[in-house]
Amino acid sequence: LSTQPQLNYFQGYHDIASVFLLVCGEKKAYALLKKLSLYHIRDFLNPTLEVVTGLLQQIFPLLQHIDKDLHSHITSVHIEPYFALSWVITWFSHSIDDIRTITRIFDFLIASHPWTVVYMSVAVVIYRKKDILKCPKEHSILHTTLAKFPIDVDVEVLIEQTKQYLIKFPPTSGKLCFGELKGVNMPVYPFEWIVAEDKRQQKQKQKIILQRGMIVVASVAVLIVSALSYYYTNK
Repeated sequence: LSTQPQLNYFQGYHDIASVFLLVCGEKKAYALLKKLSLYHIRDFLNPTLEVVTGLLQQIFPLLQHIDKDLHSHITSVHIEPYFALSWVITWFSHSIDDIRTITRIFDFLIASHPWTVVYMSVAVVIYRKKDILKCPKEHSILHTTLAKFPIDVDVEVLIEQTKQYLIKFPPTSGKLCFGELKGVNMPVYPFEWIVAEDKRQQKQKQKIILQRGMIVVASVAVLIVSALSYYYTNK
């Protein structure tokens, strides 16, 4: 952050930094965190949490689209979605102790739309549906239950559910209010370096296909020459 004066520290930034440091070492962790700060979590580093608050406000509308009964149970006591604040701004790293689970979630979020963490937060709530529905409709009890990240979570199930929600209700579909968020500084997604990498990979694939085609043509030519040589030799 000292090299990017336009970015502001938020409580929980160190949780994300710690994951990269533990997994990648100092040099690579710095490069990864810099890229993440300028792109995926850019709006968490604004002077205010205006965008973060807007993202959190998408949790219940998305939940209503997916599970109306669960949504009704939770919102009946006028709970705000701030139970998911640490999930969103730390990519769950503040709430999970198992490094393998954290890194798997990080892998998925890095490779996805920057606001995927909101969809995953909804997936976590639905994952705990039975426990939540057992709770009495009392604000403090329900809020405390919602804030607890499941210890025995099957991260692959969580990721698969999140993917399905993204496909059914993409951020650009107009189903939610992502497009109306104020104060967004994040570059347009997909980011230019992702587009550039996609183009590079596409060119590489085309090159490989061309090379394979040339090999096939050359092989066929050799076979034809061999066949003709055999024919004229034995004529």
